Amino acid sequence: MFKRLEYFYNSKPFLMIVLIRIALFLGLAFLLFILGLMIGYSLLGSGGNPFSVFSGELWQKIFDFVR
Repeated sequence: MFKRLEYFYNSKPFLMIVLIRIALFLGLAFLLFILGLMIGYSLLGSGGNPFSVFSGELWQKIFDFVR
């Protein structure tokens, strides 16, 4: 019985399933991070266009403020 499980966990399909799950998790985390930036900037921040959070000028102001 354990040889069967060992073969399953060492097989290529199992490895691909794990890699696909990791990729989906990282993709979803990145998407939610971007969505959180947009919501936080438009609702809690200046109340402007949510897509303006991606402008370089805004990030330059943030980095200058942190320094």
